[in-house]
Amino acid sequence: MNTKLYRFSFVAFVTLLSMGCGNAGDLFDHADASGTVTMDGEPLTEGIVYFVPTNGTTGPKSFAKVVNGKFSVTGEYAPVVGNHRIEIKSTDDGGLADDDEEAIARWVAEGRKRAHRVIVPPIYNQRSILTADVTADGPNEFKFELSSKRRR
Repeated sequence: MNTKLYRFSFVAFVTLLSMGCGNAGDLFDHADASGTVTMDGEPLTEGIVYFVPTNGTTGPKSFAKVVNGKFSVTGEYAPVVGNHRIEIKSTDDGGLADDDEEAIARWVAEGRKRAHRVIVPPIYNQRSILTADVTADGPNEFKFELSSKRRR
């Protein structure tokens, strides 16, 4: 391969590569969102709220961490403007991971009972019936009231 062709190929490659390195978040309109999540009237201690674009809304799925029943997500990590299916999952493991066999054995030997785990029913996560419309003008403040008794 001659030197001129090599240089041209290299410059073309670098140019094309740099064009593809932009921020994907710039392609979509995002809007800040915040709100509360309760389970049986009590704040959800720990969890995640996922905003999954639906009904013609395109863009990436976004999420917000729930702490003591409150969540907030801003900037490029905020949900895109449009309709979303909302999935809510608890991250409260009751202080003990399911796969920590040594800790479980210690607790059993000590006669301790496992702490209460908060489990969000599938109707609010994998098969969620919750929706939210995120608007460019806001305010996008949402209140999600969950019930542990609701299973479908």
